[in-house]
Amino acid sequence: MPPVVWKNIARLRGVAIALVVLNHATMETTGLIRGHLKGAGTFRQSDIWIEVILRTFTPVCLPMFLFAIGYFTFRFQKNWRSALASARATTIRYLLWAIPSYGILALLHRAVHPDEVLWGLFLGGPFPTYWFLVLLIQFSLVAPLLSRLVITWPVIALATAVLAQCMASAMCYMGADGIPVLNNSHSLLHNLPFLLLGMLASSRGDTVVAMLAPRRRWLFLGAGAFFVVTCAETLWLGPRQDDGTITSYVYDVDKVSFVSFALCTLGAFFTATPEQSWIRNKLDWLGVRSLALLLLVDPCIDAMLRLLWHADGLAHLSLTHSATPPVWMQGTWAVLPLFLVGLLAPLAAVEVTERRLGKRTKKFIFG
Repeated sequence: MPPVVWKNIARLRGVAIALVVLNHATMETTGLIRGHLKGAGTFRQSDIWIEVILRTFTPVCLPMFLFAIGYFTFRFQKNWRSALASARATTIRYLLWAIPSYGILALLHRAVHPDEVLWGLFLGGPFPTYWFLVLLIQFSLVAPLLSRLVITWPVIALATAVLAQCMASAMCYMGADGIPVLNNSHSLLHNLPFLLLGMLASSRGDTVVAMLAPRRRWLFLGAGAFFVVTCAETLWLGPRQDDGTITSYVYDVDKVSFVSFALCTLGAFFTATPEQSWIRNKLDWLGVRSLALLLLVDPCIDAMLRLLWHADGLAHLSLTHSATPPVWMQGTWAVLPLFLVGLLAPLAAVEVTERRLGKRTKKFIFG
């Protein structure tokens, strides 16, 4: 009897959103240490290892999310009516959050122009996670066409996914060698491979499970092996980048080793047994709230950093603040409090909204 695959995908979405929060907490912390602190912070060898491990592991959230979105989209957005309804709902929710956020940022920075706002809304909004909402809108608009392709010509759909990934990986290594390439990592074409794989898995779930389930142990071993290889590749090729650090290379999800790591990880999740447990139920619960976390993780982390960075000035009712950052922000241990704020604050906002304003308002605001 094959596993209950759709439950595995729901839990996969929960794991993915938790990794999104951890990834953004890691990026914020290492960015502060490397850039904004300007020597005030320390980046020791232990910090480098933590950066490599976390920023090699956490970006797997992207192929996880893309795969899960592709899986559910094939099931629920095959026709134009449902696809357009989904695109409209996501667009309304995106604009509901993005436009006021631009207004707040304009008040804080006094440097946001109307043309930047209009162009930014098309490209990905005011916060790093919002580009994914734009991608969801674009994907919904072509979902019926891709569903038809998957149903009618599955081999061509698979070949398209492979070809698109090969092109993205080739551009990744060309860029690492200093060859100028046009590579928009937020475009639909760039993210199409794992979306198509999710749709293919949704259309032929039993066949895929029957093929992969007997090899699940090898998938786990492969995921571990490719993770080590990806870390080694980052340490080897990262310092060859223009800035001389691993920062720009470590997050690139198109490295062949990372793509192999992601595929093995997805295969292991896809073929998981259907037993219930507390952690699996929590992951399912978390996955349902993934859109709210995407909307709020960056604003919550940003608000926490601003509050703490300006704590001295706020204590003295002044706009000035200390040039020295808080001690806890001077090492990679800052990832933990940022992760907790990025995860728990949005979940709390969802629960408070539901209790105070009702489920209908909560669904309209957060999905």
